[in-house]
Amino acid sequence: RVWTDCSKASGFTAIDALENSTPAIVVLGQSLNPDGSTPATLLERAEAAASLHLSTASRPPIIATGGDTAGTGTSEAEVMRKLLRELGVPDAKIILEPRAKNTLQNAWESVPMLPKGCDEIFLVTSDFHMPRSAYLFEAVFASKDLNISVVQHPARSGCQAVQATSEQQSDKSGVSTINAQSAIVRARNEAHFIKHEVVQIGLLEHIPGVQIPALPQWRLELAQSQIQECMSQLR
Repeated sequence: RVWTDCSKASGFTAIDALENSTPAIVVLGQSLNPDGSTPATLLERAEAAASLHLSTASRPPIIATGGDTAGTGTSEAEVMRKLLRELGVPDAKIILEPRAKNTLQNAWESVPMLPKGCDEIFLVTSDFHMPRSAYLFEAVFASKDLNISVVQHPARSGCQAVQATSEQQSDKSGVSTINAQSAIVRARNEAHFIKHEVVQIGLLEHIPGVQIPALPQWRLELAQSQIQECMSQLR
């Protein structure tokens, strides 16, 4: 299996790979705000997925994955379907996965929805979220003996550049704590998750009744390197 980051590969784009495989686009959700409004992070992810789909002659299906993690009564997947439609993606090309409560479940629940013969997914999520997400998707595929490559197609974070003060956050009562965080704060949190929780907790506990084997150590180190690079670009 070859792991590819299209944003880094010289002379190679996600569109090139899409035209030479049986692919699907998988776009990950982000928790909604308490008032049910759409955070900028989720909008950026939807825009990146729609752009990739519409730029590809084969028009691969988009799996929008994300449950109702904020308890608003609407799943992240349903919100993404609305956004994708508005961005020009036909409803017939959108597949909803409305159950996942975390990133590992995004991967697990997406597997049955992949098109027959799928050998490559184009993973769309925020730049700061990509290193951990790619690792988890690859771990789930490996646990199921699926020879599916994960091509990373990171979206812009949509986060504010500077962390809001507590007073500023109180003025935004409709915005959840996580959606008020700056990009660098979210990246730092991701670095902590990758180093201390992905293998030790996430793979073992984030799917009830299922334990996913860890990937080789070099793959975890790659994820750690990627998030460090992301943080350096945000400073």
